[in-house]
Formats: sequence, structure tokens, C-alpha cells
Amino acid sequence: MKKIYSALIITILIIAASSCKKSDPVITPSPTIDNFMTYNAGSVWHYKITDNNTLGSIPDTFSLTATGKDTTAVSGKVYTIFNHTDTAGTTYNYFNLTDHNYYQIGGFVSGSGTKESLYLNDTAAIGYSWNDQVSIPLRQKVQGQGVTNFGTLILTVKNTIQEKGSNLNTINGNHYSNFIKVKSEIISFTTNSSDPANYTLNATLNNQSFSSIYASKYGLIEKNALLNLATRINITGNNTPVNLRINTNTTTILNKADLK
Repeated sequence: MKKIYSALIITILIIAASSCKKSDPVITPSPTIDNFMTYNAGSVWHYKITDNNTLGSIPDTFSLTATGKDTTAVSGKVYTIFNHTDTAGTTYNYFNLTDHNYYQIGGFVSGSGTKESLYLNDTAAIGYSWNDQVSIPLRQKVQGQGVTNFGTLILTVKNTIQEKGSNLNTINGNHYSNFIKVKSEIISFTTNSSDPANYTLNATLNNQSFSSIYASKYGLIEKNALLNLATRINITGNNTPVNLRINTNTTTILNKADLK
């Protein structure tokens, strides 16, 4: 039997792109102490991502740069385009602010495609929560044979405003004020087979912990993401199941920012 190399094509918190029919424009706000994101062209954020599963690992880095350009997206909202640059090159991220609600394309995980996600409301009280649904493709890469799509893993994520304040302890040598902490939790999940006659999918959530801290003007300044979820795929006529596992434990920190 040929050796099968299995991989779940998923990473935490990288944003996908989209476009759709244009509607009435939403004015992109100028940065103020009350806004939890800056949209002005030339503003740059530098982040590092540490893999907590690997002791002594070298952190990955990436930067976000506001282009000052707008585009319409999935719901007709006007999104500001940001360049996302890492070792693989430059892609595009999309952010929007409408009536104190902060949106992005994608969000909880990559692989959620062109989905719009609400990630923050800056006027909501502590305890306020909202749900989001994320679909993750379950794929197997077979050497020399390309990629097989077994179906999707569908997560329902509950986001809750956990803490708010006007003074925050220094993070990575930087001091911030007027912060909001959001806790995210997978409250249910299911699988959807692409071929029920041949693929039976089962998922088990073993461990999870997600939190994000946002600060005025800077947006995301810290994110912790721990997820251990296993998917077992039984293939008709094959006695060896395919096991696809998400096992991630990362911390994302804003190193520095130059806001315009």
C-alpha cells in the first residue's frame, strides 16, 4: 500500500479575501482614542507568533500595512485593504468598522474562505456575547495524487466580552490603555461528509482556550490560541482510517506599531 501523508490544511487567525456587489459606502473612520483599529494609509503593525508546543522554537513574524484603499466585500460593506506580509510573501487582509462593530474577512481560522466575521464591539458591556460559525475543509494530501476533500468540520464559536479597562499592564514592553479582552469558545461542532457513502467523519474536541486583547488605535495586541481537535475519517473498503488533527498552541503579540 502506498504511504499516505495526511495533513489538515488549517492555521489559526489568518484572514482570507473576498469581493461582492457594491452597495452604499460605509465611511472609514479616522483613528481616535475610541476606535480599536487604525485605517490610515501607511500605518504598520509588526507581530510575532510563538509556537508554545515547541520549546525553544523561533517565533514566526508578520506585518500588517494599511493601504488606505477600500473594497466592497461579502455583505456590501466597504472594507479597508491591509497588506499581510510574512516569509511566504504578501497577501491581503480586510477590516471594517460599522456602528461600533468591527468586522474582518475570515477570522477564527483560515480555511473559512470569504466569510465575514464580527470580532469586536467597543461599546458592549462585560458579559455580552455573540456566536459565529466557521467551516473548515478536511483534506488529505496523498503523495503524487494531489488532495482529497473528505468534507468539512463546522464549528460554532461563542465570543464573550470578558474584560474592559482604561489601564492595561505592559505587554512585550509596550503600555496600552482603553483595552477590551474577548474570550472565544467552541460550543458545538459537527462534520459534513463530501461523500457519505464512502466517507464517515467523526470529530473529538480534546482541549481549547482562546483569548484576544484589543487596544484603542492599535487593534489586536495579544492573542492566545490553544486547540486540540481530532477528526477520524473512515473510508469504505479501507480498514485504515485517516486521522486529521488540529494541535496548536500559539501566542501572537504585537511587537511594535507605527500608526499614522
